[in-house]
Amino acid sequence: MKSKQEFFDVLVVGYNNDYMELLGRAAAGETRELIEPFLRLRDLYEAILRLHDIGDVVQRIRILPLTSRGNTGLLTQLGFGPDEIAAIRRFYDILRTAIGSNIEETISS
Repeated sequence: MKSKQEFFDVLVVGYNNDYMELLGRAAAGETRELIEPFLRLRDLYEAILRLHDIGDVVQRIRILPLTSRGNTGLLTQLGFGPDEIAAIRRFYDILRTAIGSNIEETISS
């Protein structure tokens, strides 16, 4: 049986992998059917933040920040080039239009 910490670490790795996959799809211009997965990812992100906040786990693995602002520095650090960043930003525009705000504004605090 996994400890709380091991479970938390597995969640963070899964979230990070899913986030990178969705960003990769957006970077490749595959924006169809990305909104729902992005919203599910937001829910997982919220759960991870809450688990961390309620205690008994530490952040041993970096949790990638969920944002729809298209931070060039972050996207570059994640390995995306200028054309891919432009495509991701186009997807973020579609996402903002669909949900009416930046995704981070929809995250419960």
